[in-house]
Amino acid sequence: MVTSIKRHLAVLAGRDYLYIDRQSFDRYNMDPLDNLPLAPRDLLILSVLSEGPLHGYGLIRAVEQRSESGVLLDPANLYRVLRRMTRDDWIRETEDDDEGRGRRRTYAITRKGEAVLRAEVSRLDRLLGQVRPALAGGNRRGRG
Repeated sequence: MVTSIKRHLAVLAGRDYLYIDRQSFDRYNMDPLDNLPLAPRDLLILSVLSEGPLHGYGLIRAVEQRSESGVLLDPANLYRVLRRMTRDDWIRETEDDDEGRGRRRTYAITRKGEAVLRAEVSRLDRLLGQVRPALAGGNRRGRG
């Protein structure tokens, strides 16, 4: 990780500073809360990949099933999202030898992706916990 980040030491006002370009900083920034809230599409993709690696078409089908057809992904949109998630180190590309079909590109969740997924699920749980009492009908203030 450190070897892939270009480091430049400069002396400024008698102090040494470590300069890291913005893209490298974003990629290795490990605070998952910085990435929240997630789009439903991103949440579903990460949740599906948390169960194991899948290829693109398998992801489209799994997201559609998990969302009960509420989130439909077209291939162009999916691969744009997968490129971004790969760049952000949430997922990684792997190759899978599929019998008779040759090599297929599959995607697997990374530790950072798992951390982002856990953080989003925790955020949503807290939010729902704050909203549920109002839906339970307990305190109906101001209604006549």
